[in-house]
Amino acid sequence: MRRILALVLAAAGLSGCLGLVGVVRGAGEFRVERPALDLLRAPHPQTHVPEPLQRAATLRSFWGEPEVRERLAGGLERWTWATGLRLHGVALLLGVVPVPLLVPTGRHRVHVLVEHGRPVAAWGTANTTLARAGCALGLPPGRGAAGCRWEGRSAPPAVVERRGLRLWEEPPRRAP
Repeated sequence: MRRILALVLAAAGLSGCLGLVGVVRGAGEFRVERPALDLLRAPHPQTHVPEPLQRAATLRSFWGEPEVRERLAGGLERWTWATGLRLHGVALLLGVVPVPLLVPTGRHRVHVLVEHGRPVAAWGTANTTLARAGCALGLPPGRGAAGCRWEGRSAPPAVVERRGLRLWEEPPRRAP
């Protein structure tokens, strides 16, 4: 009995969590109205790509050629990349053992609207949490969180990170 208890506590200490938690995963849509580009491995977080590189050509050099490139009216183009697997299902934490019951149901896509060689908007889908419920104890006791909670749908991030480049929503500029 002591060995089993020691094993459970050791496993909980390694994972940092002990409890019964369920997470329902699905896909959500995002939209970026003012896209900005950042380097993921920059010396400071959210270091902007210099202005001359805030171009659609930078997306191609980091992400590769788009799978689909459509010409639209008014000199606009829509570029589309597949960004990862779309997963639906449930992930459970039973004691200290994570049990993913997730099924791939397709691929996520990111669409970038390009005007005069610059990205002007982006949209697509991303994995997101549809619901989360359970009781857990974060370890070590006293420093970790403990409790029971229910959370509803979370918004998918309006950020696409891929191959060293981040496309995200630039905050509105303040008037001087």
